[in-house]
Amino acid sequence: MSCGIRLHHGPDGFAVLIPGGRPRRGANQAIRCFDGAIAADYRGDDQYPRSHAIYLARAAEAHLMLHDLDAALERARHAVRCLGGVDSARSASAITGLRAKLAPHAASPAVREFLDATRR
Repeated sequence: MSCGIRLHHGPDGFAVLIPGGRPRRGANQAIRCFDGAIAADYRGDDQYPRSHAIYLARAAEAHLMLHDLDAALERARHAVRCLGGVDSARSASAITGLRAKLAPHAASPAVREFLDATRR
């Protein structure tokens, strides 16, 4: 499986992952790629926290596209943990974008808790 997925910004603001022009299939493929990279023998949390946080934020967006709020929040929380004490504009921007995509789901207590915890 190739993980060279092209990004396209859709009308809802999501970075839609499109292999063959199918956003849902693209999101599923992206999740497999991100999860595979995250599970590999790779110490991203401590060796590459900024990059790892960005990948986790993208994985969270893909889960959100599939309406899997629990998995999206799990990846989002992990991304925030990676950034503890790291100053990175790109990573912070990825989290800010993810917060904006989660905001419409604020009726969920878990989402509200995440948004409150990550408010700057």
